[in-house]
Amino acid sequence: MFEPTFTTQHGVLFEEDALNILPSLQSGVMDCIFADPPFNLGKNYRNGFQANLDTSSYFTWCAEWLQEGARVLKPGGAFFVYATPELAIDEGLTRPYALSDGKTYAPIRYCPFCGRSLMRSSSEIIK
Repeated sequence: MFEPTFTTQHGVLFEEDALNILPSLQSGVMDCIFADPPFNLGKNYRNGFQANLDTSSYFTWCAEWLQEGARVLKPGGAFFVYATPELAIDEGLTRPYALSDGKTYAPIRYCPFCGRSLMRSSSEIIK
């Protein structure tokens, strides 16, 4: 079992690969998750993590921990993911995610602040 890096009366903080921790947790037990993943920009983290994956491998990895995070959230829980705007808009928010529980989470189609379309093309349809 992993030891928290920081603990308060409000919760715990783990500094560990989410895929090492989340699979060991029961479903629907977390109120809030904050994730700050590597952005795949080639940074040397000095911990063995490869931050220079091909795009497909990187997003496959992201989908794995996002799905595990969604699985452990309580109904109505919050999932905060820190990302660069380029990753969030160009890759992350424009893809629907099918989760193992059969639910599909559709992306945000427009930025609520500037109104910019987040769709890759006008012909892209998300059901």
